[in-house]
Formats: sequence, C-alpha cells, structure tokens
Amino acid sequence: AQFAAAQPGQTICLASGDYGAWSGGSKAGVVTIRPQTNAAVSMELDFDGAKNIRIEGLTIKSARLVDATSNITIARSRFTGFAVIDGVANANILFDANTHVGIMTCSGCFAGRVQLPYSSDTHSGVTVRRSLFADGNADGIQAGTGLDIIDNEFRNIYENGPNDTAHTDAIQLLGAKGTLLRGNWIHDCADGIVAYDGIDHVTIEDNVIDLVNGRWGIELYSDNGSIVRHNTLRYATTCAYAPCGHILLDHKSADPAGKGTVIVDNIATVIAANNGSTAALISH
Repeated sequence: AQFAAAQPGQTICLASGDYGAWSGGSKAGVVTIRPQTNAAVSMELDFDGAKNIRIEGLTIKSARLVDATSNITIARSRFTGFAVIDGVANANILFDANTHVGIMTCSGCFAGRVQLPYSSDTHSGVTVRRSLFADGNADGIQAGTGLDIIDNEFRNIYENGPNDTAHTDAIQLLGAKGTLLRGNWIHDCADGIVAYDGIDHVTIEDNVIDLVNGRWGIELYSDNGSIVRHNTLRYATTCAYAPCGHILLDHKSADPAGKGTVIVDNIATVIAANNGSTAALISH
C-alpha cells in the first residue's frame, strides 16, 4: 500500500524485518526503497514488468528480474542468493556496489551469482559495477546475453574441493554479444574470463587477472570479432595446466574455429591461437 501510494521521487524507509517476496510494480518515476537508520531489512525480489524502482542497503535473499522489467537499480545491498535476469532488452538495470559473497551452486541451481540464462543479439541493458564477488563455488557472473561488467572485484571463487562437479569461473560468457568487461580485478580464482561455447564481439579491456592457483586467465572459444586490449595477466608458476597469465583462442571439436579477434597491448605470459582459431591482429 505504501509503494502504491508513493509518488515519483519519494523514498520508503523500512523497519527491520524479513519482508518475504516482493513483486514491485510500475511507477511513472523512480521510487526508492531503503532501510530506516540502523534497520536490518531482507526480502526476495520477484520483478516481472516492474519499472522505476531503486533498492538501497537491503539484504537480497534472491532476485528475479524478467521480461518487461526496466529502470531498476539495486545498490549497496548484500546478496545471499542468486540474481537471475531473463528476457530483458535495453532495460537499464543497474547492480551497483553490492556484495555477492559465499554463494554456493547446486545441481538444481543456476551457475552464476548474477545469471543471464537466455540468448539474444540485443544487449540486455544490464550493468554490474563496483561490486564484490567472493568465496563460494558459484560463478561470479554467467551470461548468454550482452551486459556491461565494470570495475568489480572477483576473489577466492573456486570449486568446493576435488570432488565438486561445478566448473567454477569468475566470469563465463556464452555468446553474450556486445558484452563489455572493463576495469575488473580477478584474483585467487579458479578461472578468469572464459567462454567455452562461443563468444561474439565482446570487448575485454583494462582488467587485471592474478589467478595464483587457477587455470586460465582469458580463454575464448569460437570467438567472432572480439577485442582484448590493455589487460594485465600476472605470471606465476603455480597454475594448474601451465604458468599463469595465458590469453588463449581455441574451439571445441564440434564448434567452428574462432576468427577476427583483435588482441593488442596486453601484458601476458602467453598469447596463443590453437586448433585453427585465428586472430585478426595480435600485438604485444
């Protein structure tokens, strides 16, 4: 009732409590939801067509933002479960300065703490920035659709021991046409930025990747015309399959070889194109 009565520009301050699942609504202008001073507020978000909502300072137990949902900001909040964005296009959805810590995947769960499980040539309009992804065996971000991933930290994201069936990555893309990855710090993780099932015109720039005990820094399979530039991948001898700091182009046997990748001005241990995948330009 308070949200229904709120006018654009107003703020609703919540007392401490668990508010269950909230479906939001559509407003003509932005309405902000935040805790009262020193209040501890948790809820689940289930937005299907919600518009013009800003969430600040909450504990988000799970989030589902789908279809016509647009103009949503979730800022300075603590995620304890998965955020799933599905079917949106140019939606102006912002995740800003949040934490996604200690989240575990399971056989019936999504792989990514922030997950875009669908494929589209149209950019989602989702931006994830200035956020922390740490601990746990869920991927940091997994996406099949384009989004912007800017100035985040990914740390200590690993499988949960040698018998864990998860394949844990800081960032995994599947097609994800037009994705921008800029200014991210990925360290002490199983993998850095990877795409094993194709990737399309993605820009990967100004990221720092320091895996220490991981596998691959930047690994792109069946790439189509992406740009990899100004990244720093730290050398070390402790990674699983080779020295840390690789940028690798490759493809699965059933998928086409990659082509048209531009790889310039990076600091890396090795830059390689394998099994017929080719780059338009490789320049250190």
